[in-house]
Amino acid sequence: MRSLVNRSAFSAAAASIAAFAAASGPGRLAGDRGVAGNGACTSEPGLYPSWLCEAEIRAIPERGIVSAWNACDADAFAARFAEDASFIVSQEGLHLTGRRQIRAFTAYRLAELYKGTRLVEEAVDVTCVSHNVAVVVTRGGVVSPGEAAVSPSRVVRKTWVIAREHGEWLVTAFHDSRVTPC
Repeated sequence: MRSLVNRSAFSAAAASIAAFAAASGPGRLAGDRGVAGNGACTSEPGLYPSWLCEAEIRAIPERGIVSAWNACDADAFAARFAEDASFIVSQEGLHLTGRRQIRAFTAYRLAELYKGTRLVEEAVDVTCVSHNVAVVVTRGGVVSPGEAAVSPSRVVRKTWVIAREHGEWLVTAFHDSRVTPC
């Protein structure tokens, strides 16, 4: 029976989450969901993010990343990532580290491989791990010129670890995986 979980990718994502949660200060990971008046996730156990917190976090992939891609703006795309972000593209077997590599890779993709395309992302799950760290799972992909939607064979699920750094939510780790049609 084929495993549905890529254990090394899962372990890497879990390690990233733990590292960023530890860096965000003391707090509990279990039940660490809530919202403060300023929209930041808090460490009050048992509370879920309010629409304000969730909307702010969802905006990173759903609007920030998408609008930068659709404008063919590699600088704006890379600006949504932390300076030391990890960026894994499964289909291409790539692991990029740092905003500079993410920017260069995105500029190439937008100019050559994905010229004239548009990106579609929809957050399907948002989890606040701590008051400064959230994990977002999106579903979407690249829409080719002349197409109305993402081709079923190119639908991708993505995991985004997003952390608040100096008052701004930035992507600290990214991993994508093609959705296998049933």
